[in-house]
Amino acid sequence: MDSLISYIAGEHGLVRENLATEILVHILDSSDISVVRKLLDSYGVTGRWNSFGYRFEQQRSVAEGRAKPDVRVSDADGEICAFIESKFNAGLTPKQPVDYLTALPTRGALLFIAPERRKRQLFEKVLERCQSSKRFELVKVSEANLTCALVDERRMEVTSWREILDRLADFSLVPRNRKN
Repeated sequence: MDSLISYIAGEHGLVRENLATEILVHILDSSDISVVRKLLDSYGVTGRWNSFGYRFEQQRSVAEGRAKPDVRVSDADGEICAFIESKFNAGLTPKQPVDYLTALPTRGALLFIAPERRKRQLFEKVLERCQSSKRFELVKVSEANLTCALVDERRMEVTSWREILDRLADFSLVPRNRKN
């Protein structure tokens, strides 16, 4: 998948992160709602968002003067429930993750997608920014998942493209071609 994305990005002059985001949104929009719900549940988007549908909007402003997440996830009623941000090689902007977390409702989720080799480093950086921002009362790191934290009742997690694809395959019960 990695080389396919690189090839298509090069052929069309697209930045790799933007292309990956477009592909992810297409996959989610094309998937059965039960699969999407299971995927979102696995990343902490649960509870009041047991929706009949989700909208995945790319590059939208969160609020006036605020950062733009790569993907804004809304429920069928239009309520924002999650933000997804692709971070292949790019660094964090000055507003990430603090403005994103502040714009999310309680029990919302902020998901960063990064290469496996960058997950831990990126998580430590976003965690440090949350802890030093003085905007949050409680920042608690998960003991079970070393790249996940609860920030004032909002879940923040760094995952990889491979993890997302694996979960989608598991939830849709589609056989995967694994190397032995």
